Amino acid sequence: MREIIFEEFIASENYRLIFTYMWDFDQKSDWDYVEHVTNIFRKNGADVYYIELVAPQVIRLQRNVTENR
Repeated sequence: MREIIFEEFIASENYRLIFTYMWDFDQKSDWDYVEHVTNIFRKNGADVYYIELVAPQVIRLQRNVTENR
């Protein structure tokens, strides 16, 4: 589903997209997926930036109160 959204976005007149991904740096499959997604955008001439979101543990625990987290 996410790839369809990416492809549709690239075909549109839009020029900025921000999305999040929980990347497990120890998993080769995650590295492969991020490379795959990056290539979707780069093959269409887009710049790709990686940004790490960080928060102190106390804040993360406060946010982690539902089954969706």
